[in-house]
Amino acid sequence: MGGELGQRRLKNVTVRLLQLIERRSGLSPEVLEQRYDFGLRGTFDVETGQEWKRYAHEPSEDRRKNQALSIYRLRQVAADAVTMQHVTLEDLRELGVLQLLDENNPRSRFKREQKALHDFQTGLKRLSEGKLPLASGGVKGGRPRKLAQASIAERLESYSSWLARLACLGGVVFEDRDSVADQDLWLQQLAADEGRSIEDADYALLADCDWPFDPTRPTGAALTRLRIRFAGGNVGEPWCPKCRPIEMKWSHLFVEPWARISAATATDAELDLFFQSVERELSKSLNASTTY
Repeated sequence: MGGELGQRRLKNVTVRLLQLIERRSGLSPEVLEQRYDFGLRGTFDVETGQEWKRYAHEPSEDRRKNQALSIYRLRQVAADAVTMQHVTLEDLRELGVLQLLDENNPRSRFKREQKALHDFQTGLKRLSEGKLPLASGGVKGGRPRKLAQASIAERLESYSSWLARLACLGGVVFEDRDSVADQDLWLQQLAADEGRSIEDADYALLADCDWPFDPTRPTGAALTRLRIRFAGGNVGEPWCPKCRPIEMKWSHLFVEPWARISAATATDAELDLFFQSVERELSKSLNASTTY
């Protein structure tokens, strides 16, 4: 798609897509610029919305003002808009850009999920330090306020905004309560014995560290149970915190007969026992590799 005619077509499609996103999302150009990664280049750059407006501006007779997204960027923006539920596939079909979506190209989704994972970890760190999960200036940055200085309503609003931002990037936050499943089951049984459903007040019977996560008074234990996962990926496995290796206890290890043999004092018979064991394991590995 080259030449002046091609540029004009790209501009028309760019304008229609960006204006539809802005209208459907109800978000400001500043926020959209940040969500769709427009124009941000340096670490200290701040989204002003100017870059978004430049591309969403109606076509002009002045060719210098007809900046349009490339086909590659149109594909990225269209895919992100569907994920953030700012547009539907039917909308893209009507705009004539549905065919641009390439489901086999995960680059855009990976970049979006990478951003969500970073924002999730940043929010957790701030909460663990007794601060609100979002900066005071929103997308423009700033120092997050301390929880102690914020009202209950402000704490809930900041937490909800944090969840909404992660959701727009495709991430869903949840509390993984597998580690306290026995306590939850006990409370459910108590409530069932009384012929009712479990209520928030029932958790007062548990230790503070076992309470469900409360954004108005987050505890360290509850914070460690927060996870994020992505609808476009493997939804059954949490992404965060990072997987830690299972702790190996010596009592779980099978003791080989040569385990207590010292190389300095070993007899010939003991050394034979050691090397026989090594050769046996090598033979097993060789047989296993030849079966594939």
